[in-house]
Amino acid sequence: MFGLTKQESFAIGALVLVVAAVIVGVTVARGPHEPGVPVDLDVNTGARGAVQGNETGGTGGPTIAVHVAGEVEAPGVYRLAFGSRVHDAVKQAKPTSQADPDALNLAARLSDGDKVVVPARGGPSGGVSSGTGAGDGLVDLNAATQAELETLPGIGPARAESIIDYRAEHRFSCIEDVMKVPGIGPGIFERIKGKIVVY
Repeated sequence: MFGLTKQESFAIGALVLVVAAVIVGVTVARGPHEPGVPVDLDVNTGARGAVQGNETGGTGGPTIAVHVAGEVEAPGVYRLAFGSRVHDAVKQAKPTSQADPDALNLAARLSDGDKVVVPARGGPSGGVSSGTGAGDGLVDLNAATQAELETLPGIGPARAESIIDYRAEHRFSCIEDVMKVPGIGPGIFERIKGKIVVY
């Protein structure tokens, strides 16, 4: 083999086999690695794993559900990170041009089940209430569910549905507007006026 003795050829062949064995051993020891996926080495266990994202309110953290209503473009229930403030909820719901968020304590910490009502400038005051309902046991004509409306005296399933149908076309601007709903006259209004509110 190229002028080499038999003994020299054997030595070279053995060296090639050793080098190949070392390369294979290193590859197996390192294990597979997906390209483009950062890995993190645990200093305690030596285990390798994907690095977790560091997003705000990261996955798996505790959350709260908050109802935002009033002068906002997208009223509804929002899931926020535990420890969120009134400012966070109002920002998510996008205040309208008529909103007066400064009338609220934007730094107040929220709890699960809270309701944030963003008031209009020069209109009824808003606020944050805990639990269900519109606060102080009042029923908000613009946000109450059918079941909540049916708790009002003289308001059964049919009248509650009429209120919901009416507000889908015309937002209530004052509690007296409820008398514009078919089937609700001055008599019913007198019975419920102390139990309703408009935000």
